[in-house]
Amino acid sequence: MLAIPYAVIGGLAASLWGEVRATLDADVAVWVETESVDGAVEGLARRFEAVPRDPRLFVRETHVLPVKTSQGVRAGTVFGVLPVEKEVVERACRKEAGGTEVRVVTVEDLVLMKPVSERERDLEDARRLLRRFRETVDRE
Repeated sequence: MLAIPYAVIGGLAASLWGEVRATLDADVAVWVETESVDGAVEGLARRFEAVPRDPRLFVRETHVLPVKTSQGVRAGTVFGVLPVEKEVVERACRKEAGGTEVRVVTVEDLVLMKPVSERERDLEDARRLLRRFRETVDRE
């Protein structure tokens, strides 16, 4: 078992917070200290089918490891490099997903992450989450 701190992000996280929409992949943010990245990439590449031919080089260049699960689901593993990305992973909440407990990015962090992509569906996810959680979202 890989013991990598993580948080589900992206469209799947929005769905887990109640804003269900179709998504064809799963995105996960991970925090791995710089000296442990190669080992984490190798562990993920053993467990899942790495899409790039040279996963370690790809992660060094992009900080992302695209993989496919045994069921053929594409997943993007985003390796955090900034202190705020470490905090996002640390703040993740536990939620149930398909009978399994997973760590999911907080609503506040997800709302802040969504506009970065500049895709309309991500902007709409952020708007919908803000409406849904308008009474409880931590605006600070």
